[in-house]
Amino acid sequence: MFQILELNPRSANALMQLGIMDMSSPDPIKSQRAFAMIEKSFGRGVDKPVSRTFQQGSLLAGLAGRRRAHLNEYPQAVKFLTIGLEGNPADTCMALQLATVLSYYPKSVAEADRGYELYHARIDELLSRPASAALVRPEHLLMAGNNDPYSHCTLSLFVHSFYYRGDPASAALKHFQAATRAFPDLLYVAPHLTRQGAKKTKKGSGMKSSKGGNAAVARGGSCRRVKLGVASAFFSHASSVTDDFRGVMERLSRDVFEITFIYFMESATPPDPYILEKKDKHLLIDGRAPHWFESARRDIANLQLDVLLYLDLTMSTWIQKMAYSRLATVQATSHGHPVTSGVPKHIMQYYISWAAAELPYEEVSYLFL
Repeated sequence: MFQILELNPRSANALMQLGIMDMSSPDPIKSQRAFAMIEKSFGRGVDKPVSRTFQQGSLLAGLAGRRRAHLNEYPQAVKFLTIGLEGNPADTCMALQLATVLSYYPKSVAEADRGYELYHARIDELLSRPASAALVRPEHLLMAGNNDPYSHCTLSLFVHSFYYRGDPASAALKHFQAATRAFPDLLYVAPHLTRQGAKKTKKGSGMKSSKGGNAAVARGGSCRRVKLGVASAFFSHASSVTDDFRGVMERLSRDVFEITFIYFMESATPPDPYILEKKDKHLLIDGRAPHWFESARRDIANLQLDVLLYLDLTMSTWIQKMAYSRLATVQATSHGHPVTSGVPKHIMQYYISWAAAELPYEEVSYLFL
């Protein structure tokens, strides 16, 4: 194949095939070169450019677009995701990627506003599709090489906090709606929170079932402490999240709260699950493990928490995915990154903040002028 390319550097087929060979290489230089070849195979300066209607070409263009989105290269991400969808408009995974991509670095206010308009237009089109057409199917993930379809197909809400002129609540809600239509199994409810499961709750446990699935938690004079789970992907010495919340977490009364710190490990960096109080309980969730999501939901549900608090919901794709499930009697998020989660209140009931974490109203108003 290299010989063909040497004989004809403009051969689109040779560029594409050579790109396929190294696109999954652990060597970042080889991988970068492979994707450069794949992208070049669609260009005008080659012989017989890869057809956009060719299934393999469509998939490769989509992968190139997803990679560009991961690198925060918005124009190129949009370009190649659009090429991919032209060849396979029914690919919900690729449509989700295009619908949820936003530029981290818009060059002007006008460009930012236009990007947000396109976000709403694309995601509205996706939500207008019949429910059956919105599902992500295995064939949509062919060649994706990602063992977590949700993190491959949907892009982060993190960037939305930069778009202060937009409507983050509406945008985040649409993100939730599109994601849960594509992956309906995200809408999981722990067995002990269902009507049937609530009936099995033992008397004297301090819990009282109700029609809405809520329960009374421990108060002054109650027989037990409030079981609080605190979840984060950034419990580490170098994290701003730990610096921000450490004082609050350490000052919570252990006479009132029985705390379990839930650490989501997304990378190969060894975690420090005991960065906070060692006397508390700790649950480590390795997001790199096969079937981590199902086991994590089970392990958290088995804690039978009264309150589950997510510190950095929009900063972590793993936690963002987890937050669509009902795993505790009461669920809440905080200001790990200052943008709404978009998760409806029957799943995420509260946003927790405090005066020291907020600017005075006058200052906030000034920032948004």
